[in-house]
Amino acid sequence: MRIERIELKNFRGHRHTEVDLGAGMTAILGENGSGKTTIPEALIWALYGSRAARGNNDTILFWGAEKGEKVEVKATFVLDGEPYTVARSVKDATVFRDSTPVAEGAGATVEFIEGLLGMSREEFQATYFTGQKELEWLRDKGPADRARFLGKVMGYDKLKDAQKAVRTERNNARSKADAIENLLSSEQPVSEEEITAAKAKLMGALTRAKGLDDALTTANTKAEETKAAMAELTLQRKSWMAARDEFRSAEASKAQADELLVSLKAQREQAAANVDHADYSTKIESTEKDLELTRNEIDVRKERRREAEHAFQLAERQLKDAEQELRVLREQGSGGRCRTCGQVLGDSWQESVRRAEDKVTHLTHQRDTKEEVYKGAQKHFADAPSLTHLETALAELRGKQRASETAKATLQTIDTHIESAAKAADLKTRILEQARADLSTVTFDEERFDQLSMDAARVTETLRSLNADLLDATRTVERLEAKVSSLREALDRRAKLETQRKELTQNLAVLDDTDRLFTELRTALNDRLRPELSEIATQVIAEITDGRFTEFLLDEDYRIRLYDSGREVPVISGGQEDMANLALRIAVSTLVSERSGRPLSFLILDEVFGSLDAGRQEAVIDVLRQLSEDRFEQVILITHTETVKDLADSVILVDRDEKTGASGVTTGFGPREAA
Repeated sequence: MRIERIELKNFRGHRHTEVDLGAGMTAILGENGSGKTTIPEALIWALYGSRAARGNNDTILFWGAEKGEKVEVKATFVLDGEPYTVARSVKDATVFRDSTPVAEGAGATVEFIEGLLGMSREEFQATYFTGQKELEWLRDKGPADRARFLGKVMGYDKLKDAQKAVRTERNNARSKADAIENLLSSEQPVSEEEITAAKAKLMGALTRAKGLDDALTTANTKAEETKAAMAELTLQRKSWMAARDEFRSAEASKAQADELLVSLKAQREQAAANVDHADYSTKIESTEKDLELTRNEIDVRKERRREAEHAFQLAERQLKDAEQELRVLREQGSGGRCRTCGQVLGDSWQESVRRAEDKVTHLTHQRDTKEEVYKGAQKHFADAPSLTHLETALAELRGKQRASETAKATLQTIDTHIESAAKAADLKTRILEQARADLSTVTFDEERFDQLSMDAARVTETLRSLNADLLDATRTVERLEAKVSSLREALDRRAKLETQRKELTQNLAVLDDTDRLFTELRTALNDRLRPELSEIATQVIAEITDGRFTEFLLDEDYRIRLYDSGREVPVISGGQEDMANLALRIAVSTLVSERSGRPLSFLILDEVFGSLDAGRQEAVIDVLRQLSEDRFEQVILITHTETVKDLADSVILVDRDEKTGASGVTTGFGPREAA
């Protein structure tokens, strides 16, 4: 795996930073807090998501980002000659091969990367990335945890998982074997003799069923013959019954026609008795004239009363007006004004009062006269002749006239009905005679019909009984067939279970051997791990110390032991411990790279110099440069030590803008690359 480019947008202190990485040793230099470590952190965050970042998603966004802007990191790398780009934001991620998406979504991206690189985030960070103050990565672990961690990093967990799968399969096989034993012990064994006896019973039941079926065939033949005879007689009976019913219907219809004719003649006699031949038209006309004259007389008297009432009401209003005028003159006195000219009355007031009083006296007399006339008109109207007896008489005459006309019409209608009924009775008589003649021509043997009906009933009962017996025999056959089949299935099932038990026993033996071989293989691999790591670490620390330390050894507890000229160093100083841990980390990364089957050809070291002096630092850098030439295509060294600038192949300077607070990079070349 070769990292080619990392692009950061609004990631922690980087507003927009693009970092291109080449082969050889690359030094990422900058002051503390400038944002150096953020670059590899962004790489791991792009590959493995939020769990790879310090803090949480809320602390990743650049503090100066504008509203709506989001965190984005793109990491481009080459693996097995294929270019890949991982683009990640806080909530989403995508993996591209060339420009084609091969995984979309945060979870799917992590799953794809773990499968592509063959390691989890923890394994990636523990081998190819050494963070600040992480050189002592095995110091705080116990012996078992150290061995377990190194085994996991080396991929031995895959063997453990495989062994776990074998054990699971073995447990499942054992459970199946136990279940088969339980089934074999719970089922009653079946013998061939039982099956033979059941088959014999089945053959007897089949013979009985065959006999019943033959008897049923004979009975069905007899039933068909009886049915055919019955069908012929039924047709004859149907024709005879139809003719008989027709005769009875015609007979009843003729009786009804005769009865109707008698009834109509009786009705005619009654209707003839109700006919009144009196002349009601002249009486009605005379009564109508008397009623009209009376109505005119009443209208005249009513009009006279109305006119007298109107004259009386007018005289009374005129009297009231005169009385009001006299009252006003008396109240105003001589200072009042004339109603005609408007002048003050003065001396003429008394004359005006006298005239007003005379007017009141005249109008009173006139009013009394009109009242007498009005009362006379009322009495004259009240004495007018009554219309009631004339109207009643007219209504009675008209009722009698209508009744007479209705009786005449009814009589005429009855005569018409009598004529029609007579014709109908004559027709019914002819129909009855024809029906009697038709009935006499139809032949039907009712006695033979009754005998065949009884025969058909007996045949039907025989068929019902035979069908019931055959059904019972068929069910017996089915039951015996099911029993024979069940016995055969039980015998076959037991044989199959015996075969499965034998196969499971053999499989369990193979799985036990496989489990044992996995245990032996893991033990052998773990036994070889410490010597191989010790050998690689010995070469690295010898180069770092110019051959002072001749041997690096991981003991059985995975503790580091150093040897100087063949003698163990009793006390390891802080600087020596840093060198030893660095050598072990390089050894682990080297061994993982060799055994992965696909070299992840880079190594990231973040502030690993610790307490090393300048000479040791140069020695470490020489070793790292040698590793970049021999084993790792890329070695990325993150440090604030300026001496590295002159020893690296390429240099990336990281600084922070004091005004904006954003980190930026400047790319240059080391002396070797420049040369």
